[in-house]
Amino acid sequence: MKNEFLKKCPFCGNSPVFEATESDGYGGEAKVYFKISCKHCQISYPEEYKIVVGLTEEGEMKYLIDERDLAVESWNKRYE
Repeated sequence: MKNEFLKKCPFCGNSPVFEATESDGYGGEAKVYFKISCKHCQISYPEEYKIVVGLTEEGEMKYLIDERDLAVESWNKRYE
């Protein structure tokens, strides 16, 4: 993930968070679906994003899909 930060909530000015909405795993992979939301005013970006990780033969975790940067970019565009 890039070193981008989440801008404050455009409605209340509080800090948003990554909120896991669902997770599952199969065949050596684990998926986490998430949204970016503001816990203070209960607003969230409507789109869900995902992270999929797998285990290499050497035992290392490998990101197969990582949409955190896309989620941050989408949330931050709400200010424009």
